[in-house]
Amino acid sequence: MKLNLFTDQKIEFVIRNLDKADFCQQKSVDSFKKKIPDFNPYSLDPQDMGHNQVLTSTVMHAVTMQELLEPFKGLTHKKTNLLDVGCGKGYSTLAYSMLASQLGLNYTMTGLDYHHSFMEKAYLNLDQYKKHLAGG
Repeated sequence: MKLNLFTDQKIEFVIRNLDKADFCQQKSVDSFKKKIPDFNPYSLDPQDMGHNQVLTSTVMHAVTMQELLEPFKGLTHKKTNLLDVGCGKGYSTLAYSMLASQLGLNYTMTGLDYHHSFMEKAYLNLDQYKKHLAGG
């Protein structure tokens, strides 16, 4: 049985154009070694990001985007502010921004995180992926 997690072409575009390896770190944190298997950003397992934080599976991001799809579609004629608190290295921030861009939203996206090193990497990831955003 094949699971089709892409219920919409816009969600598929986002998932296929964000490389999870850019948002994880390769070395496991000692406290998580028993819970997180070896580094494989493409598995369904949570991946270590550092600071005892994990990046959830692509499936969870696809499900979340599916839930956001209809509310986002209702915002196409309004200026919209989106906020990602605890953005980590920016995966969700970029995923939701890419979805908003795909839908033609007029939006501003803000990602915030407590860890300075995460924000630095999020800015680098933004620079790498901005070609997929409106106004790139």
